[in-house]
Amino acid sequence: MDTTSKDKIMNMFQHLQAIKRYGSLGESEAVERNAKRADKNREGSDIAGDEHRIRLHPYLKFGSTYYINAVFANSFQTQNKYVLAQTPLPNTVVDFIAMLVQTECSCIFAFVPSTIRSSNIGEY
Repeated sequence: MDTTSKDKIMNMFQHLQAIKRYGSLGESEAVERNAKRADKNREGSDIAGDEHRIRLHPYLKFGSTYYINAVFANSFQTQNKYVLAQTPLPNTVVDFIAMLVQTECSCIFAFVPSTIRSSNIGEY
């Protein structure tokens, strides 16, 4: 078997693994695309695909993008009941606030203690 054939087989195998992990090739490609938005994602964070991801309305902030590293989660009775998001970075606080307004969020539960001060945690 020549190198080209091995490369094709390996490429097909990687696509099949991505489909298995994300449910579709489109979701796999969305995760790859969203992972490239380094300025909007924490290092080592889980990256959302497009299926459950929150899309910001661009009119909320002039010149903004629709991307934020956040997803909807279902409750037992209601779809898209909860929002799961990373603690905002200093440069994503405006996007975070826009998401809260857009989703009519009434409660924020942070897993980062408010006593921690770090240069990579945006204040909101």
